[in-house]
Amino acid sequence: MWSHETCKNECSTPNKALAPTLVRKNDDEITVRWADCMTGPVGALKPCTDCSYQLEITGPYGAVRTEQVYNRNQYSIANPHSSEDYSFKIKCMSFNCNDGE
Repeated sequence: MWSHETCKNECSTPNKALAPTLVRKNDDEITVRWADCMTGPVGALKPCTDCSYQLEITGPYGAVRTEQVYNRNQYSIANPHSSEDYSFKIKCMSFNCNDGE
């Protein structure tokens, strides 16, 4: 006879990420940092242990690209175009559950 053990997979979609903040900007580098992804209801938040980040970068001439960022909450662009604006958006992505906003 087969056993009847079950394994409960607890899954929680990550909350919306906080906007990245500028850490350093000069002619050689732009660095942004963001808060760790969190899960759970307000008042009972805990760090997301299975999350990575998707960073959307709008750079020179309005070009948009995305970068997958694993195991860190900081990103740098070397030798940025100094005459162009950059903008950054971050999204928490869970390996086991749905992605955050």
